[in-house]
Amino acid sequence: MRQNQAVYSLPKLRSLRIREVESIIVKLLRELQYPPKTRLDIMICPLGRMLTESSVQAVATALRHVVPEPPIFTGMAVSASSKISGARNPEGGSLRSTFFQETTSLTSCRAEDAQAAISLGIDSSLGSGIPDVTDLFALLSPSLDGACQHITYLDLDFSAAQLLDDARLILGRLPHIRQLRLVDPIGTLNDSQIEGGTVLQSLMQLLHVPSLDLLWIMQDVKPDVCKLDRLCEALAMQLHIALNPDSLDMDIFDYCRPSTLVQLRLDFILSGVNLTENHAENV
Repeated sequence: MRQNQAVYSLPKLRSLRIREVESIIVKLLRELQYPPKTRLDIMICPLGRMLTESSVQAVATALRHVVPEPPIFTGMAVSASSKISGARNPEGGSLRSTFFQETTSLTSCRAEDAQAAISLGIDSSLGSGIPDVTDLFALLSPSLDGACQHITYLDLDFSAAQLLDDARLILGRLPHIRQLRLVDPIGTLNDSQIEGGTVLQSLMQLLHVPSLDLLWIMQDVKPDVCKLDRLCEALAMQLHIALNPDSLDMDIFDYCRPSTLVQLRLDFILSGVNLTENHAENV
């Protein structure tokens, strides 16, 4: 007869953080016993291209133990490691989703001392796979499916233009967003592209939310490549089309839906140069 696995009871545990390969995480989650209010921070490192069924089930069991019924999370942040935040890299990288309770603003999702209730991630640097949002939702489902219906604050902490499909998938699962932060939503443009009428459509594709109280855009700027005033023109054009899709009679914009925007915050991050008076005037 097989001997039962030992259970290690930690009745006063407040936070559990694990970053390990799948097999060890499965073993730990099965053997540890902790209070329902424990903060979970789990980063899974798959050795193959896909998560194993045992690791998905182990995480689902752990989430059921700590996720309240009904889920009361109102804030969510999704981040990507530097290896894949700019583009899909065959060397892999990591994606992480974090859920917050009692969120009052987007800034509270970004504070270092923010009380995250649950954080789940996938790090594929040890394997051959490249994590994407589909992998993340495989971990979140079904325990946190209901939680997505209550998320109103969303922080997408990765290049939205480079990982556009991931950003769209996330927004498609969160129907009640009121505050949204995007990083580099129009990618990298130079002056000649803007003068030639080349405007990327990423921002227009992302603004499917019927109503936003706050849109917070953080855009990386290289003033020696693209002047800030030109970049602002391109950004203004995308916002205008996203908020007024009927302004262009083109089939390519059929997916755009009218949105109302109450407040717009723009943060321009200057990189590669020292700020000069000319750059300040362009702002």
